[in-house]
Formats: sequence, C-alpha cells, structure tokens
Amino acid sequence: QGIISPLTYHIYSRGMIPREITGGKPVFIRFPVAVKDAFGNRVGVREYVLEREVNPFVSIFNSLFMHGSLLHLLGNMLFLWIFGNNIEDRLGPLIFLLFYLVCGAGAALIHLLFNWNSQIPVIGASGAVAGVIGAYLSLFPRAQVKTLVFIFFCITLVDLPAGVFLVVWFIFQLINIGSASHIAWFA
Repeated sequence: QGIISPLTYHIYSRGMIPREITGGKPVFIRFPVAVKDAFGNRVGVREYVLEREVNPFVSIFNSLFMHGSLLHLLGNMLFLWIFGNNIEDRLGPLIFLLFYLVCGAGAALIHLLFNWNSQIPVIGASGAVAGVIGAYLSLFPRAQVKTLVFIFFCITLVDLPAGVFLVVWFIFQLINIGSASHIAWFA
C-alpha cells in the first residue's frame, strides 16, 4: 500500500492550486506514491488520485494558515510577533485580520499570475507577513528593534533599524525561491 504523509495530504487537499482558480473548479490531483512492503522496503510506485473538495477560492485563504515545516511556521510567527502587534494596535484586531487576509490573498494572486496553469498546490503566509512588515515600515519608518546578535561565541543585544529585518526577511524568501517545496516563496 502507498504511504502519504499527513502534511502532503493536507497540502494537496487544502493548498491553493492556480489552475483551479483560473478554471474556476476543483481538479483531480495525481501524484506518485511509494509502495512499501511489510518491512518498509520500497517495492514500487503507484499513482494516487485525490479529488479535491475545497472550493478553489476558499483554498486561497486555507493556504494562508498552512506551513510546510515547523521552521516555516516559526519564521512567520517571529516576524508577526516583532511587527504585527504594533500594526494590530494601530488598526484594531478586526481591521488587522482583514488587512492580513487581503495581503495574503493578494500575494497568492500574484503567485497565480506567474504560475497560471500550475497544478502544484502552494501554501504559506509569507505574502501576508510581507504586507504586515510593509505596513510597519510605512507607519514606523525610524523604529528600532532590540535584537540578539551572535558574534562568534558572544551574544549581545543591539538596537537595529526595522528595515534591516525587512532585508533579512526578503533575502530568506529569495534564497528559497525555486526550492522543491509547496511554499509560495515568490509571493
């Protein structure tokens, strides 16, 4: 029998698929799955067909709350923790949530423009986080962020301009573009 990890299943069943958005209807997803014997040895490959039941437009928002790994989740949470609370204080919780969703949906649609007919599902909140960081830099352009800095074996606290975090965040996104993952880094 084939083995599909829970993460893979959820990415394929709930992630955003550009071709579904452009076509306006769910697609059948086909992908190879390793077949293993009772001892865990790979003995072949079979095709797995998944009928997606999620509305294509709902999948845009589902994908904003899914992450490809614990590190991906923690990275987004770190930047939301640093920058998001000030934006939420300024906008209020409901408007902040709407702003977050609009930024994330906008980033997903930008991803869609560059991957018009792709049937590869994508997930991630990086576009929404980018919107929050952009709002922070617009509202607090001279803000300093207290940061742990590691210099060899020494650890110290330093106040860095918030723009430095933006540069670091964008570099991290650019490094991951083209990686073999379901994360919409480019968005």
